[in-house]
Amino acid sequence: MTNTSAVRANTLNQGVKMKTLIAKVLIAGLAITGIGMTSASASESSDVTAVVVAPADAISSYDAVLASYESALATYDASAKTRADYRVLRDQFKALVKAFRDANKAIDKNFRANVKVAKQARHAALAVAIDSVEKTAARAAFAVALAVHAGDRDVLLADLGELPSLPGKPQGGKGKNR
Repeated sequence: MTNTSAVRANTLNQGVKMKTLIAKVLIAGLAITGIGMTSASASESSDVTAVVVAPADAISSYDAVLASYESALATYDASAKTRADYRVLRDQFKALVKAFRDANKAIDKNFRANVKVAKQARHAALAVAIDSVEKTAARAAFAVALAVHAGDRDVLLADLGELPSLPGKPQGGKGKNR
């Protein structure tokens, strides 16, 4: 049984290597022959049709709210950590969460718009394609565009970073039984 599974794993590995090699050859062929989608580029490294829905506005808004939260957090850390100080910090944190979600939505909306444009270009190229080489080139160009836009989205999300956490609520002796 181990021999059979080793043979299967080797065959699958060779299949993956072959598909990778074919994709590289197709991409190189697209670059050499100029077949595929070429237009304004989202990334400087690739000729891919792009739409920009301006996630930069949402990201800059998030950065401003993050700076405001960080100053409120510094004030909270330097204070006596009363409940009133915590409420101010919590309000700042709520605004930060909203700005973070808005920035994520803007980045996702930009990605979806770019994928939609790439799909439309693929369908248009497939509609006018005469032979299988042109159809394969159109599909490969779509795959490249998808990879470029996914990479752009991942870079934007990595630049956005993680949402900071809210410090714990201060413990106080307020109440009837304390």
